[in-house]
Amino acid sequence: MTKYQLEKIYENDSCSVIVLTMGEGEHTKYMYMRKSGIRKIMRYSSTNNIRYAFFQYSEADIGPRYYFDEYGNIKDSINTDVGYTICWAQAWAIGKSYAKHKMHKTEPKLILTKEDEEIIRWYFFYTNKKEERQRITIDGQTGQILEERRVVVICSN
Repeated sequence: MTKYQLEKIYENDSCSVIVLTMGEGEHTKYMYMRKSGIRKIMRYSSTNNIRYAFFQYSEADIGPRYYFDEYGNIKDSINTDVGYTICWAQAWAIGKSYAKHKMHKTEPKLILTKEDEEIIRWYFFYTNKKEERQRITIDGQTGQILEERRVVVICSN
């Protein structure tokens, strides 16, 4: 943890990095790569040993999730894309293409996420011209649009 100070944002042309404390001396480093939009997330123990690492695009876990032993060796990995033939970039493009004429022009608030492991679906969220949140369900194997529906966001304090 000597390179990064907790809760300070480090930025350059290609990425931004922030390290947040997770309690009991553990911390998580979030690295956002600007060009791809991918976030690399790495969790460390109180002794600065890496515990796990994974990748996200928007709010969807993508690619492998790695778990490490106390020596930094990979002890397990889980492929979060198992069953998906449509990758995150294709799902993003399908969602944007389908919603392009319906999206709010200045603040579309685009989000991509996945269903649980058992259901192979992508969810693409956007804000329409009436400022309503919409969800498009995309089949994760065929890329077919399964449904579009309005969603209500409930915020609690």
